[in-house]
Amino acid sequence: MTPTRPESTTSSRAIRVTLVLASANRRGAEMQGEALSRELRALGVSIRVVALTASASADAALDVRVLGRRALAPLTLRRLAQETRSTDLAIGYGSTTLPALSLVSAATRRPFIYRSIGNPADWARGSLHRARTRALFTRPVHVAALFDRASASLGSLYGVAPERRSVIPNARSSRHFVPPSAEERGAARRALGVSSDGPVIAFIGALADEKRPQVALDVFDHVEGATLVVAGDGPQRTALEAGVARRGRASRVRLLGAIPDVRPVLAAADVLLITSSTEGMPGSAIEAALMGVPSVAPDVGAVREVVSEGGRVVAQDAVAQEYAHAIADVSAERDRLGDVARAHVMANFTWDVVAPVWLGLIERIAERSPTD
Repeated sequence: MTPTRPESTTSSRAIRVTLVLASANRRGAEMQGEALSRELRALGVSIRVVALTASASADAALDVRVLGRRALAPLTLRRLAQETRSTDLAIGYGSTTLPALSLVSAATRRPFIYRSIGNPADWARGSLHRARTRALFTRPVHVAALFDRASASLGSLYGVAPERRSVIPNARSSRHFVPPSAEERGAARRALGVSSDGPVIAFIGALADEKRPQVALDVFDHVEGATLVVAGDGPQRTALEAGVARRGRASRVRLLGAIPDVRPVLAAADVLLITSSTEGMPGSAIEAALMGVPSVAPDVGAVREVVSEGGRVVAQDAVAQEYAHAIADVSAERDRLGDVARAHVMANFTWDVVAPVWLGLIERIAERSPTD
C-alpha cells in the first residue's frame, strides 16, 4: 500500500494549524491525531490541538484543551470558531468534527481537512442519513481516507471528487516500537508471570462490543497451552472477567486493564489477536509488527492492508476454531513472520513515510487559505 502523495509546495511563513479531536479520550483516533500533531510540529508546522468534548475518564484523558460538554453545543462551536479563526486551516479527527467544522468554517473562512477514520460503507445507514452526510462532505476542502476502499466509498456514497480526497494511512514511530532482544522478551514474560510452554496471545484495545473481547476468550479456549494477555478496559470488562472465571483458567489469563504503554505486552507476545467486527486501520497491528509480532485478524476495514504480510487474515465471520488454527500457524513461525511483518510496516506505516505526506497536503491547502 502506497499513500497518495499530494504535491508539496513551500511557504515563506510558518503554517498554522488547529487539529480538532472528537474528544479527549485516550483512544485510537484521538491518540493518532495527537501523535500527528507532534510529527507535524517536528516538521515546522505551528499546530495546536483541541478536543470538542472531555474524556469519559479523567484518568484516561489526553492533555489537550477541551472546548465544551457537547460537540455541537453553541458554546463549543463558538470556542471552535475562535480557535480556527487565527490559523490557516484545521484538521478534523473523528466523526463529530465533520459537522462541527462544517458549521464554523463558513463564518471563519478557514478551510479544513477531514480525516475519515474508517470505511464509510460500514456506517452508512438509510437514505436520509446518507443525504445529510453527503451535504456535510461538501464542506471540507479535502478528505483523507485511511485506505483505498475507504476512499472509493467516499466517492460512491457521498460524491467526494477524486481531487478532493487522498489516501494517508495510520502510522507509528519506528523509534518507539522496536523488536525486543531475547533478554527483554524474557523479562517481559517474567513481569507478566507468563511461562514459556505455550503461545502468548495479546489482545489490545477497548473492551467494547465492536472489539468482541468475548470472541478472543473463545479463541483462547481452542489454543492448547496458550496464555491470553488483555490490555484494555471498557464496558465489556465485567462480562470478560465472568467468562474467565467460568472457564477455570484464570492462571492462563492476564486482564491488565488500560495501561499507558503496550510495549511490554507486545514484547512478551507471540501473536496479536484482533477480533473486531469493524475496524479502521488498527494501530495495534502496526505497533505489533514494528516489534516483530505478527497478527491474526478478521478481514474488516484496512486490516488486510496491514496484516496480510507476515500475519494471517481470517474471514469476517470466522469462528473461534479458525482463529485458533491461524494462531497456531503463526506461532510456529513467529520469528520469521515477525520479520516479514516488520519489513512491510516499516515501508508503509511509519511516521517517516506518512508525516511528509500530511505536510505536503497541508502546504497545498495553506497556500489557498485567506490570511488576516
